[in-house]
Amino acid sequence: MKFSDYILVTDLDDTLLTRDKRITDEDLKAINYFVSEGGSFTVATGRVYTSAKPYTSLLPINLPMVLYNGAVIFDEPAGKTLWKELICKEAVGYMNTLLDKFPHLGCEIVCENEIFIRRDSPTLDEKIRLENIPFGYCDETNIPEEIIKILLVGNTDEIAVALEEIRKMTFPGVEFLLSAPYYLEMLPTGASKWVGIKNMTDLLGISNKTLVCAGDFDNDIEMIKNADIGASVPNAPDRVKAYADVVLSKTSNEGAIAELIEYISKQQEDKANG
Repeated sequence: MKFSDYILVTDLDDTLLTRDKRITDEDLKAINYFVSEGGSFTVATGRVYTSAKPYTSLLPINLPMVLYNGAVIFDEPAGKTLWKELICKEAVGYMNTLLDKFPHLGCEIVCENEIFIRRDSPTLDEKIRLENIPFGYCDETNIPEEIIKILLVGNTDEIAVALEEIRKMTFPGVEFLLSAPYYLEMLPTGASKWVGIKNMTDLLGISNKTLVCAGDFDNDIEMIKNADIGASVPNAPDRVKAYADVVLSKTSNEGAIAELIEYISKQQEDKANG
C-alpha cells in the first residue's frame, strides 16, 4: 500500500489543531486517506490523555500516543500506559523555589490522569478553561507523590524572564522547555517527544519505517531534527524552522498536515518514476 513504510507523528496545538482548537476537514480527510493507504499515524503532545482525547477520538490513530511531552506512551485501544517516566522527588523543592522567586506565575502539577493547580494565574485560568478537563487544587501540605511534569504558566514576558533566570541556576534531574510562549515545563531529564517516539517505535519493532514528524514550537525541535522528514508550520519560530527538512506553506488553520501528506505522496510518486 502507498504509505505502508511511513509513520506520521504530529503535534496537536498549532500544528494539527486550529487556533480555536478544531481539526480542519482538509486535514481529517488527508489523515484518513494516509491511514487507509497503510500509513501509521499518531500524535505527540504535551497534553495529558483526558485533554487530548476530544481530538484523538476523531482521528484514525493506529499507534500508541506520545503524551506529556514524551514522558508517557499510551495505548488508547488497550486503555493502558505502555511506558512512563516520573519526575524526580527533588522537583517539588525546585517548584517551591521558583514559585517564591516568580510570584506572578501560575503552576500546574501533572500526574498520570490527574491535574492539580498549585497556584492560580490569569493565563493558567484561561488554559484550564480552553482545555475543559477536570482538575483539583493542592498546596504545600498535599503535593501528590507521583508527578510526571510541572508546568509554570504566565504571560509571554513573565515566562521569558523566568526562563532567563532559570538558565543561570542548577536543577539536577530535571530540564526546562517551552511548549508555548506562555508555558514553561519542568520535565525529567532526557524526556522529550523524540525520546517518547523512539521508545514507542522500538517497543513495536517499527523503527525501520520512514518517520515523519510535524510541529511548531521548542518542545517539537528534537522530533523534527531526528525524524527522517521533519516538518514545521510556517508560523513556527525561526529556531524551530532551522531544524525542519520541510517548512510548510499552510498553517494549522489552513490544512498543514494535509499539505505534509501531499508532500509525502509526491515523494512516493517521484520514487516510482525513478
